[in-house]
Amino acid sequence: MKAVLANLPDELSGAVTEALAQIGVEGVSAKTTPTAPLWIFYAPDAETAKAELARIAPPPAAKVGQDLRAQVLAIWLMPAGRATTLAGTLQTEALAHAPDLRLNALHMGPRRLEPAPWQSAWEPSQPHPAQLERAESLAHALSFLSEATSVMGQILHLNSP
Repeated sequence: MKAVLANLPDELSGAVTEALAQIGVEGVSAKTTPTAPLWIFYAPDAETAKAELARIAPPPAAKVGQDLRAQVLAIWLMPAGRATTLAGTLQTEALAHAPDLRLNALHMGPRRLEPAPWQSAWEPSQPHPAQLERAESLAHALSFLSEATSVMGQILHLNSP
């Protein structure tokens, strides 16, 4: 399977490519492959996301006698700290493009803050197993979103280094 990667910043492109390799998906450029069942794009604001979705949305299926399952899964990579302000746009666009396009988002947040010195007594002796590296947590999230066909308009929060 191929995934089109669009507008990825340099700090995310390596992790996304590695995550796709872990789940057996080849990342390609939008210039070389204009259509694919999976699109991963980065958009720092609502206007950029709307423009990207207008570019990748498949033509609407006829509602009578056609298969109404989504043809394309689009995953919006959101910048850290913007999930709350962009959630409304995500939901609106997910409904506007359904059922032809499934839209979900991954919020790329930073790792949780280190505990304050007075909290160190409660710090676990070993790191929590859920604190994965960015590429591995991306691979888990991408695998889940590609397999869970009923998930639409949701934000998955990834807190990785």
